[in-house]
This record gives sequence, structure tokens and C-alpha cells, in this order.
Amino acid sequence: MSRRVYWVGFAALAVIAALAVYVATQVSPSDLAGSGDLSVKAASVPSLAPAKGWLNSPPLGPSDLKGKVVVYDFWTYSCINCQRTLPHLRALYDRYRADGLVIVGIHAPEFDFEKDHGNVSRAAQQLGVTWPVAFDDDMAIWNSFGNNYWPEEYLTDRDGRLRQVYIGEGRYDEKENDVRTLLGVATNAPRAGQSGADVQQNPTQTPEIHTGLAFDGGQFSSSPEPYQGGTQTFSAPNPVRQDTFALQGPWTVQSQSVDAADASSALVLQYRATEVNVVAGPGAAGGVVHVAVEIDGTVTTTLDVGADDLYHAVVNGPSGSHTLVLRPDRPGLQVFAFTFGLPSG
Repeated sequence: MSRRVYWVGFAALAVIAALAVYVATQVSPSDLAGSGDLSVKAASVPSLAPAKGWLNSPPLGPSDLKGKVVVYDFWTYSCINCQRTLPHLRALYDRYRADGLVIVGIHAPEFDFEKDHGNVSRAAQQLGVTWPVAFDDDMAIWNSFGNNYWPEEYLTDRDGRLRQVYIGEGRYDEKENDVRTLLGVATNAPRAGQSGADVQQNPTQTPEIHTGLAFDGGQFSSSPEPYQGGTQTFSAPNPVRQDTFALQGPWTVQSQSVDAADASSALVLQYRATEVNVVAGPGAAGGVVHVAVEIDGTVTTTLDVGADDLYHAVVNGPSGSHTLVLRPDRPGLQVFAFTFGLPSG
């Protein structure tokens, strides 16, 4: 089950409790002012030493972060929820770095292709991630923090003590207020600027869909053919069930993806949203796969899939329930997951 989330504030309590267990010694709460609860949750956070490498920085240890206010951001580059938080983090980093703020991105991959440091470096450059990033390829740092979500952020003070946890998107103003408080920034000092609107999961939209067997295939629409590993020719049902996908033509079902085995292959998705994002790649053959995106029988755009990444299949589309069909122009297209969005408010 996916752990990419929109903001769900109550879940932070469980995370904070887990970190408190990790710490051997508790310290007294602080009376620092701020919009959120900035009492000390734990006397320290786990080490970054298990990192498999670093981007934009040499390895950072406790001595490098001493005296700094730090935001530890767990993310992975093909996660739409993570991508939506990055402009806010960039604004914080640019505005408060001179005051002592450090952002440490902890890149914890969901898919195998996200373990490729070249892929992460390319994506970070495209997404404007200029702060230090630790490669957590085997999720060792993730596990030591007891982390559960993409994105999830941990805020520590100048003494390295945990002060706040933020899960998913949103709470941007609160987060900036907390950072300013811990840095001691004057209340009349300029703010970071536009940070983006809060986004919450809308219960009327399709939940995230994964295609690979490792995610149990539970969102595969029933068809005459069994959903199992290997290559076979599928027949998509008509209609495809709401909030599921189906395959048409020859496809290879793998642990994390489904791979188009022929130029006649098509993927059918029944969804409710105004935004559809697809995590896809060109497969082992590389190059660029041109994928026609058809909505309710009309081709609306073509995706040029030349790297393992997140692609925007529908942007500002019509509300309600719709049928999306992906039609690659050649074999090789790999489809890993779909994420969805609706206008906030």
C-alpha cells in the first residue's frame, strides 16, 4: 500500500511517539512561541551515517549540523506529493539559509529506478533541489527514524532536538513560523514569500494506483486473463471498474510495473479527478516512447517518455468520472503508478 500522502495531521502524533521511544533521555518541553507545538519531542534524531552517498554536499554529521536549525525531508523524486512541497522548501532554504537553516533531503526510493543516483541527480536539477541530499537507497535512515510517508519532515533546533513533525503536503505557513521561531528571526523580518496552497486528499477522487505485483494488483480491473507475472495478451473489460485499470493487448506484468510488449498494447484507466499523473519509463531499450493520451475517446496530448519519471497526463481536466487510455507507439513502455488530484477547496 502506498505511503505517499496528503496532509493528515493526526498521524504526526504516532510518528512523534515512535521517535520518543528511540531516544533514551527525554527533556522538558520548551515554552517557545509559535503557531504549532514546538515542545521538545526527542533529545536527538537518528544519524545520517547509513547514507549511500550525497548530492549537493559532502556527508553531513552532527558536527556539521551543530548550531543549525534543520529540516529533514524524506522524499522520492517521482512522488507528486513530494514535488508539490519542493517550492516551499526552496523558498525556506533561500530565505533562511543565512540565518542558520539547513535542509537535508533524504531520498528514500519507492521504486528500483529511484535508487539510481544519476536519475536522482537529474531530477533534483530539474526540480530545483539545491540543498544537501542523502541517498537512502536501502531505507536504513527511513527505518531508523521510524518514517512512514512521502513526504515527511522533521524539524530540529540548534541543539539537535526534535521540535516538530510534518506529514504530507500543507501546513506551509505553520512550518515557516516554526522555522522562524527556532531561528530567532524577528517577527517583522521578511518572509519566504509564496509557498503554495495547502492540498488535502479529496475523498471523491481516485486513490493512488500501482500496477506491479509487489503492490498486490488489487486495483487491476477483472478480465478473462489472470493477473500474474509474465507476458500474456489481455482483454480489457467493458466497462472498466471505477478506480481501477485494465490492460489491452500484450503486456508483461512485473513486480513493480507493467510493460507494453507490442505497439498495439494499451492501458485503460477509469478515474475520478481533474489531474492524472503517471510514473512511467521507456524500458530497457531506452530512447523515447511516444504515448498518446486518450480521454473519453479523444486524444488530448502525447507524453514523450524518455526517462523513468513522473509525467502529467491530465492537467486541469474535466471533473467527474472519465476513461483514460494510454497508447504507446512501440514496445517498452513501463507503467508503475498513477496519482490523482482535484482542485483544493
